[in-house]
Amino acid sequence: MTNDRKHPPRHMLSNEIVRNGCYIDFEGFAGHKNRRLRPPILLGIYNRDGNQHFRQVVFNKDFRWAAEAPGDEQSIDFCNDRDAFLKHLMKKSIRKKKPLFAFTEHELKVINKHLQQNIVRRFRNVRSITQRWFNSRGDGSITPPSWDLAEAAKTTGITLSSKLAIGGVTSRFREVREYSCSKRKWATAPRAIRKKWREILKHNKSDVMSIYEMMMVMRGLDES
Repeated sequence: MTNDRKHPPRHMLSNEIVRNGCYIDFEGFAGHKNRRLRPPILLGIYNRDGNQHFRQVVFNKDFRWAAEAPGDEQSIDFCNDRDAFLKHLMKKSIRKKKPLFAFTEHELKVINKHLQQNIVRRFRNVRSITQRWFNSRGDGSITPPSWDLAEAAKTTGITLSSKLAIGGVTSRFREVREYSCSKRKWATAPRAIRKKWREILKHNKSDVMSIYEMMMVMRGLDES
């Protein structure tokens, strides 16, 4: 098989790889009409290695103070070198022989762009895996109205707890950015703005964890 593969493998993986894989989801502003990829603002990561399974990293300096402000619901890491962080993430994935799982190939395209290398062999598109799993069951199940994350999750019996409506993340990022650009301004941010920031974080965590839970269900695994 050549090294210029365009899409990740769709086959189901072993129990060990599913349990110990690295699950990711980017959040940011959508691209323009020409579909140009825009740099991610936030990355959610679930990885069973170490004591901290789930973490979130903010890359955009306009959101630094929202990320670092003490007293919020959880602490978020701020990293002003996005590319270095993504390189470290990939090196760790390769070293431990575990793929990156995301719901679509958007994360793959973003990482490929910023690392200037094709990581397709280390990546798994969970939407494609779910579609294949669903079609293989042959039990007459009703096909979901769409294959977005919320509907795909329902096919495995999972309901997303904190999913925002389409455009909800983008609109909240815009409102939060007005206050998060400096430490002084963030100190004056009203409760409504801080609530919108927490909603973005919860949305991101819900997406990441649902991807992991879907893979666990499809493998017939539990957390034990």
